[in-house]
Amino acid sequence: MFPVQDNSLKIIYITGGLDFKQGEDIKINREEDDLVFKGKVDKEWEETISGGLRITRKETVEETVKVAIQDIEGIEIFDESGRSLGKAFLWGIGGSLLMGPIGLIGGGFIGGRKRYKSFIVIQVKARDKLTYQMVLGGEKQKDVRNKYDSLIKLIKRKSD
Repeated sequence: MFPVQDNSLKIIYITGGLDFKQGEDIKINREEDDLVFKGKVDKEWEETISGGLRITRKETVEETVKVAIQDIEGIEIFDESGRSLGKAFLWGIGGSLLMGPIGLIGGGFIGGRKRYKSFIVIQVKARDKLTYQMVLGGEKQKDVRNKYDSLIKLIKRKSD
Protein backbone atom coordinates (compact mmCIF):
# COMPACT_ATOMS: atom_id res chain seq x y z
CA MET A 1 0.00 0.00 0.00
CA PHE A 2 1.40 3.47 0.84
CA PRO A 3 3.70 2.92 3.81
CA VAL A 4 7.15 1.93 2.62
CA GLN A 5 9.23 -0.89 4.06
CA ASP A 6 10.60 1.10 7.03
CA ASN A 7 7.08 1.82 8.36
CA SER A 8 7.06 5.40 7.15
CA LEU A 9 4.56 7.35 5.09
CA LYS A 10 5.08 9.83 2.23
CA ILE A 11 2.54 12.60 1.72
CA ILE A 12 2.41 16.12 0.31
CA TYR A 13 2.88 18.97 2.82
CA ILE A 14 0.40 21.77 2.10
CA THR A 15 0.81 24.22 4.99
CA GLY A 16 0.93 24.47 8.74
CA GLY A 17 3.09 25.00 11.79
CA LEU A 18 6.20 23.45 10.26
CA ASP A 19 8.51 25.22 7.81
CA PHE A 20 8.58 22.55 5.11
CA LYS A 21 8.31 23.58 1.46
CA GLN A 22 4.70 23.67 0.32
CA GLY A 23 3.71 21.10 -2.27
CA GLU A 24 6.71 18.85 -1.54
CA ASP A 25 6.60 15.30 -0.23
CA ILE A 26 7.41 14.82 3.43
CA LYS A 27 8.14 11.54 5.14
CA ILE A 28 6.46 10.64 8.42
CA ASN A 29 7.61 7.82 10.68
CA ARG A 30 7.52 6.97 14.35
CA GLU A 31 10.37 6.93 16.83
CA GLU A 32 9.31 5.84 20.30
CA ASP A 33 6.61 8.32 21.43
CA ASP A 34 7.20 10.87 18.65
CA LEU A 35 6.08 11.32 15.06
CA VAL A 36 9.09 12.35 12.99
CA PHE A 37 8.50 14.59 9.97
CA LYS A 38 11.30 14.85 7.39
CA GLY A 39 11.17 17.23 4.47
CA LYS A 40 12.83 20.04 2.56
CA VAL A 41 13.17 23.51 4.08
CA ASP A 42 14.46 26.73 2.51
CA LYS A 43 17.18 28.24 4.70
CA GLU A 44 18.34 31.80 4.20
CA TRP A 45 21.38 33.52 5.71
CA GLU A 46 23.51 36.58 5.15
CA GLU A 47 27.21 36.50 4.57
CA THR A 48 29.70 39.36 4.53
CA ILE A 49 32.57 39.06 2.07
CA SER A 50 35.64 41.23 1.62
CA GLY A 51 34.90 44.91 1.17
CA GLY A 52 31.86 44.77 3.45
CA LEU A 53 29.57 43.41 0.72
CA ARG A 54 26.67 41.44 2.20
CA ILE A 55 25.24 38.53 0.28
CA THR A 56 22.03 36.69 1.06
CA ARG A 57 22.16 32.99 0.31
CA LYS A 58 19.32 30.52 0.05
CA GLU A 59 19.68 26.80 0.23
CA THR A 60 17.23 23.92 0.39
CA VAL A 61 18.12 21.48 3.13
CA GLU A 62 16.52 18.38 4.62
CA GLU A 63 15.10 19.01 8.10
CA THR A 64 13.69 16.72 10.74
CA VAL A 65 10.97 17.80 13.18
CA LYS A 66 9.72 15.65 16.05
CA VAL A 67 6.17 16.01 17.38
CA ALA A 68 5.25 14.17 20.56
CA ILE A 69 2.24 11.95 19.97
CA GLN A 70 0.73 13.19 23.24
CA ASP A 71 0.75 16.74 21.76
CA ILE A 72 -1.51 15.70 18.87
CA GLU A 73 -5.02 16.85 19.78
CA GLY A 74 -6.75 15.49 16.71
CA ILE A 75 -6.50 14.24 13.16
CA GLU A 76 -9.30 14.76 10.66
CA ILE A 77 -9.81 14.14 7.00
CA PHE A 78 -11.61 16.70 4.84
CA ASP A 79 -12.93 16.35 1.32
CA GLU A 80 -13.14 19.21 -1.13
CA SER A 81 -14.81 19.28 -4.50
CA GLY A 82 -14.85 21.87 -7.19
CA ARG A 83 -15.81 22.43 -10.77
CA SER A 84 -13.58 23.95 -13.38
CA LEU A 85 -15.65 26.63 -15.09
CA GLY A 86 -12.94 27.28 -17.68
CA LYS A 87 -12.89 23.64 -18.74
CA ALA A 88 -16.69 23.51 -18.81
CA PHE A 89 -16.74 26.56 -21.09
CA LEU A 90 -14.10 25.15 -23.47
CA TRP A 91 -15.78 21.74 -23.63
CA GLY A 92 -19.11 23.46 -24.24
CA ILE A 93 -17.66 25.46 -27.17
CA GLY A 94 -16.08 22.31 -28.61
CA GLY A 95 -19.30 20.36 -28.20
CA SER A 96 -21.35 23.11 -29.83
CA LEU A 97 -19.00 23.19 -32.83
CA LEU A 98 -19.36 19.46 -33.30
CA MET A 99 -23.00 18.87 -32.41
CA GLY A 100 -24.76 22.21 -32.05
CA PRO A 101 -26.86 23.11 -29.00
CA ILE A 102 -26.98 19.56 -27.68
CA GLY A 103 -23.18 19.41 -27.87
CA LEU A 104 -22.96 22.69 -25.96
CA ILE A 105 -24.90 21.24 -23.04
CA GLY A 106 -23.13 17.87 -23.13
CA GLY A 107 -19.67 19.41 -23.48
CA GLY A 108 -20.29 21.82 -20.62
CA PHE A 109 -21.49 19.00 -18.42
CA ILE A 110 -18.52 16.73 -19.21
CA GLY A 111 -15.90 19.48 -18.95
CA GLY A 112 -17.27 20.86 -15.71
CA ARG A 113 -17.53 17.64 -13.76
CA LYS A 114 -16.52 17.66 -10.12
CA ARG A 115 -12.97 17.01 -9.04
CA TYR A 116 -12.40 15.71 -5.54
CA LYS A 117 -9.37 16.21 -3.32
CA SER A 118 -8.87 15.19 0.27
CA PHE A 119 -6.76 16.71 3.01
CA ILE A 120 -5.53 15.47 6.37
CA VAL A 121 -5.47 18.09 9.12
CA ILE A 122 -3.37 17.39 12.21
CA GLN A 123 -4.00 19.64 15.22
CA VAL A 124 -0.97 19.93 17.51
CA LYS A 125 -0.79 21.60 20.92
CA ALA A 126 2.92 21.78 21.58
CA ARG A 127 4.14 22.56 25.06
CA ASP A 128 6.47 25.34 23.90
CA LYS A 129 4.26 26.79 21.14
CA LEU A 130 0.70 27.78 20.47
CA THR A 131 -1.67 25.27 18.96
CA TYR A 132 -1.10 24.85 15.23
CA GLN A 133 -2.41 22.74 12.38
CA MET A 134 -0.64 20.89 9.62
CA VAL A 135 -2.47 20.28 6.37
CA LEU A 136 -1.32 17.29 4.34
CA GLY A 137 -2.62 15.67 1.17
CA GLY A 138 -4.36 17.47 -1.63
CA GLU A 139 -4.25 14.36 -3.76
CA LYS A 140 -6.89 11.95 -5.00
CA GLN A 141 -9.48 11.04 -2.39
CA LYS A 142 -8.67 7.34 -2.32
CA ASP A 143 -4.92 7.92 -1.95
CA VAL A 144 -5.34 10.37 0.92
CA ARG A 145 -7.85 8.12 2.68
CA ASN A 146 -5.37 5.21 2.49
CA LYS A 147 -2.60 7.47 3.82
CA TYR A 148 -4.89 8.67 6.61
CA ASP A 149 -5.50 5.06 7.66
CA SER A 150 -1.75 4.39 7.54
CA LEU A 151 -1.06 7.50 9.65
CA ILE A 152 -3.59 6.40 12.29
CA LYS A 153 -1.96 2.93 12.40
CA LEU A 154 1.46 4.57 12.74
CA ILE A 155 0.24 6.64 15.70
CA LYS A 156 -1.48 3.71 17.40
CA ARG A 157 1.46 1.36 16.89
CA LYS A 158 3.32 0.57 20.08
CA SER A 159 6.92 1.74 20.15
CA ASP A 160 9.41 -0.90 19.10
